[in-house]
Amino acid sequence: MEMVGILHHKHRLTSVLADFASMRAVSGSRDKSLQVYDLRSMDVVAVLQGHQGSVCCLSVDFELHRAVSGSTDTQIGIWDSEKLICICFCKCPSVITAVSANFEAERIVSGCRCGALCVWDPAGHCLSMLTESRAEVTAISLDFKARRAVSASRENKLRVWDLSTQQCTCMIPASNVISLS
Repeated sequence: MEMVGILHHKHRLTSVLADFASMRAVSGSRDKSLQVYDLRSMDVVAVLQGHQGSVCCLSVDFELHRAVSGSTDTQIGIWDSEKLICICFCKCPSVITAVSANFEAERIVSGCRCGALCVWDPAGHCLSMLTESRAEVTAISLDFKARRAVSASRENKLRVWDLSTQQCTCMIPASNVISLS
């Protein structure tokens, strides 16, 4: 199956997430927009705009029709991907480099270039700011049932966060990470 003509971004793609059960995909781009795709018809369903800088990262819940985007404009955007509207924009301390969301648990975690993690509710209220380093956050994984998050940083360290206590409970240098390949 050849995918021709589906992409309408004006600049380079920075992120994409797909769900083949719903046959939807969402992409982010340096053109400051998100695009929602129907993978059956190969059409762009919507272009979501509002960021003032490049979209750097995404987290999407396709079942609940919610998305979170992080941008160089230092904001996260919280989107309703069914109604195709922005719910809100939330200001962070610096450029957003990673996001992870669990909309069932009503939590979003964003990571910043300055090393901060911000915990948000879906209405855009900052519930806490977690800092342990000044190194850029490069990735986040959120398990809200366990009330934990793991962040990776440019200094090659993983940090395990207890979201109940807002504390870093463990720091693992990348030199201790074992490859299973």
